[in-house]
Amino acid sequence: MFKKILVATDGSSYALKGARLAAQLAREWKAQVLLVTVANLPAMYEVDLKPDFINILLEDSKRALLDTERIFSEKEVRCEKRLIRDGKPSEVICKLAEDEGCDLIVLGTLGLHSPDRYALGSQTYQIIHEAPCSVWVIK
Repeated sequence: MFKKILVATDGSSYALKGARLAAQLAREWKAQVLLVTVANLPAMYEVDLKPDFINILLEDSKRALLDTERIFSEKEVRCEKRLIRDGKPSEVICKLAEDEGCDLIVLGTLGLHSPDRYALGSQTYQIIHEAPCSVWVIK
């Protein structure tokens, strides 16, 4: 059904649950998988943040990517992975989905950086409304 699936992850339990579903779908449909995490470094990082703090943020993003990649490896599904340092996650994910010709985005309802006061994380909400393809949100 779907040929190319973009899986957005931040390492949260919802994102990992979404990755499990995406791995199953990709295996059944023989779809390509693009696994993406956006580090979302604060805009002032170049001048105001210490390099150690930036490295911690990047290491957290790398860990999220590797943890999610393991799910695909366990299902014997190959995936291309990308860690993107800069940009608003919703904008980066939607643009990447369009540029790469993805026909499905899979992501969790609440990420690690989502405010508790929202039923859906603000990034998830933006992706649902701006994505160039179908979006499957996992709860």
